[in-house]
Amino acid sequence: MSVPRSCAAKVHNCQMMPPLTFPAASLTPATYVVDTNVILVANGQHPDVSSACVTACQDWLQRIMAEGRVALDDAYAIVGEYQHKTHASDGQGVGDAFVRWVLQHVDDAARCDLVTLSPDALRGFLSFPVDEGLAHFDDADRKFVAEALAQVPVRIHQDILLNSSMLLDAAQAVLLLPGQTRYEQQSGGTTTSTERRIRFTPEIPGHRVGEALPEWQIPTVIGRRSMPNGALLFSFTDTQAIREEMAHVMPIYKGVENLKAEGDHLQWGG
Repeated sequence: MSVPRSCAAKVHNCQMMPPLTFPAASLTPATYVVDTNVILVANGQHPDVSSACVTACQDWLQRIMAEGRVALDDAYAIVGEYQHKTHASDGQGVGDAFVRWVLQHVDDAARCDLVTLSPDALRGFLSFPVDEGLAHFDDADRKFVAEALAQVPVRIHQDILLNSSMLLDAAQAVLLLPGQTRYEQQSGGTTTSTERRIRFTPEIPGHRVGEALPEWQIPTVIGRRSMPNGALLFSFTDTQAIREEMAHVMPIYKGVENLKAEGDHLQWGG
């Protein structure tokens, strides 16, 4: 992974970072995966990046050293790359200082999280995504992606079919939420074509799979149980209720509430 030439530093993180305008004391306790390029930019070793990008990298590394935590692999491949590309022993850059800090805290569980990255012959690491689109992803950078993904405590997947993303491990648990197709859900469903045409598909009676729920119902159940006013916010009883609310709050979809039989269709937006 490289640092974009005209944007803020790329610091990989398991949670959203607060804006740089926040005081350092407000840094949310979290574990950060820091790409080597962030360190090199902070050192001034990338002359083609903007001064704002350099400052952003320096600020984040200093804030992490002050109050944050870092994630590393327990085979020390990331640390080895840090050391190989910096002058940790006597360098004067902020990146050099950060590497020295990492070396000083590598055995401190309060400041450093060592993760085992299981190797994989095809992907480099088991926690690297199973995705054909990433087949040519830089080999040296795969460990940072694998490290970041290994930090995710719980993975929640909702789909109508088993897919490769569901095979990735999580630090604690993987939760699969099986969904129904639009042909299985009560009160039918719709599809929208590239020409903005919404077509209604009625429910097809037949065998249903285990505890699979309509895809719209899964987030509503979660919303009702997790929010104090969830019962009011997610009061839908079927897809007809959803279409009626769409027509009410989004005039561009006016008429979608009338789709109730096979062949009924509407071109939203006129």
